[in-house]
Amino acid sequence: MERKFLKFSKHFVHHARCSPARPFLLLLDNLDSHLSFEVLDYFKDNGVTVLSFPPHCSHKLQPLDRSVYGQLKKFINRACDSWMSNKKRPLTIYDIPSIWAIALPLATTPLNIKSGFRVTGIYRLNTEIFQDVDFRPFFVTDRPVPTESNPLPQTPTHTFGSSTSVTIGPISPIPPGIASNFDEPVAGTSGICITKSFPTPEDVRPFQKAGPRKSNNRSRKKKPTSILQIRL
Repeated sequence: MERKFLKFSKHFVHHARCSPARPFLLLLDNLDSHLSFEVLDYFKDNGVTVLSFPPHCSHKLQPLDRSVYGQLKKFINRACDSWMSNKKRPLTIYDIPSIWAIALPLATTPLNIKSGFRVTGIYRLNTEIFQDVDFRPFFVTDRPVPTESNPLPQTPTHTFGSSTSVTIGPISPIPPGIASNFDEPVAGTSGICITKSFPTPEDVRPFQKAGPRKSNNRSRKKKPTSILQIRL
């Protein structure tokens, strides 16, 4: 793998015309083959600074995911439909290269590639590309933090549908049929106040949540984003 990446490095330097007088910045992911001393020495001699992406970053920081892969999938589907319409037979694995040769040039245009860097705020640099809402956790993976149970007694709360929970005192009996048919606030003998509300879709069918995280000692060690350059 390292030998293949060294071959890519020479291809990049040749076509980008990198040199110490004309330095370049190359953005890569955190594959171990990118950390080869031979590759980093070659890049340093040719004026290329390598910057790695953070591990497990979302699509919002992936230029190819934002502007190239979606177009590539669309053109592959169109090429497959056209191929089967003309050939009148199912696709096989031996037909994939011809499909790929049609779709790849249509998706990897300079305009699409540049758009990926623009929408991620990488180039031109845009520090305002992400809003506060983009940093909120996803609902499914927003697992609650395990905490120790509080031994102190708590005042009970009741929540009806999508209404705000209300604090109540000692619960007094309410005649049957009132809780589901009232339109105005109903007061019990102990001062309890209940307001009518309607159930939400989540009340009827709760959204699924991811289970607790599993500890896996064999997982790959996480690496922070770094500038991969040898210092003498």
